[in-house]
Amino acid sequence: MLRTENLFKTFTAQERGRVAAVNDVSFHVPAGRFFTLLGPSGCGKTTTLRCVAGLEHPDSGRITIDGVDVYDREAGLVVPAHRRAIGMVFQSYAIWPHMTAWENVEFPLTVGPRKLRLPAAQRSRLVAEALEMMHMADLRKRSATQLSGGQQQRLALARAIVGKPRLLLLDEPLSNLDAKLREQMRFEIKRLQTEIEITAIYVTHDQGEALGLSDEIAIMCDGVIVQRGTPDDIYNRPQSGFVADFVGSANLLPGTATEAADEDAPVTVALGGDVSVVGSASGKLVAGEAVVLVVRAEAVRTSPLPSGSAADGSLIGTVRSRVFLGESVDLLVETLGQELRIRVPAGATQYQPGSRFALNITPGRCLVLRDDRAEAPVDEAAERALA
Repeated sequence: MLRTENLFKTFTAQERGRVAAVNDVSFHVPAGRFFTLLGPSGCGKTTTLRCVAGLEHPDSGRITIDGVDVYDREAGLVVPAHRRAIGMVFQSYAIWPHMTAWENVEFPLTVGPRKLRLPAAQRSRLVAEALEMMHMADLRKRSATQLSGGQQQRLALARAIVGKPRLLLLDEPLSNLDAKLREQMRFEIKRLQTEIEITAIYVTHDQGEALGLSDEIAIMCDGVIVQRGTPDDIYNRPQSGFVADFVGSANLLPGTATEAADEDAPVTVALGGDVSVVGSASGKLVAGEAVVLVVRAEAVRTSPLPSGSAADGSLIGTVRSRVFLGESVDLLVETLGQELRIRVPAGATQYQPGSRFALNITPGRCLVLRDDRAEAPVDEAAERALA
């Protein structure tokens, strides 16, 4: 449905010169899928979305929507944004403050050449359907300035879908809402996307939103897609330390593979001294290779120390701080000269600062990655684009 091929987009930064905000980005989103671009601020996800929308023009590449090319640098093709049959929800909502809710939703249907505009009766039917779908029919006469944040968000969604677009683009749409409203609006957005069976491209830096809403996620870093996959793949099978650390609460423990292993095979990792842990190899490993053990906070179990002291080969932790989260408690534990974050039940009151206990990492609940902290090779395609 949506296909981007080899998109490059550069900007000029005052101190850094020309910077590749989007660096050879390619992906395909089938019809009816919910696809999320996830990454930290400045990674290029919003610029990629704006290129798809036609609000930014890539330096090179190709964009196809529903089988129709809307941008092709080599062919000199640039279809303007209003002719791409898309709906877009902006981070700021972009609601017209001087209009009512009805007028805001109707506005996209009233612009463009007069001969192409829909008759008034058809416009009214589409606006009424969009407001009803977003549970805002009773607010149609209310001024936009009299709407709450959640109501403005639903209004922005209604306006985005009123013209029945082929593609719905959402740029950090929940970032201005409080935690409770964000949770409610996640369900609203997923319900809407499923109900009207529209293809959606969602941009966010919030891992919870991405995991909860998406059929597929693309993780971006420095203008590059570093991993794509289902939410389960991204969370449980990260392909790099960056992805593991960014998505969810992960501990990254440096170590050494004590044996060769193929992908998904168990491998023993020496963590220091006589402490070792068995994990699952994320790729082919060789004995003696520097690796990173990825351990999720919820994958660590605890047990009392025998007679208050440590046995040889055990992983021992000392609580440095604790944070009560309601249904659970997060602990910051010092072990092997570094800090580990683990999660225990809220009722476990024995974990107080200064307490010591054994840490047990269940084999199969952790992943072993190659240590990717070495300097990356030069990206020749990016060098050519910046030349």
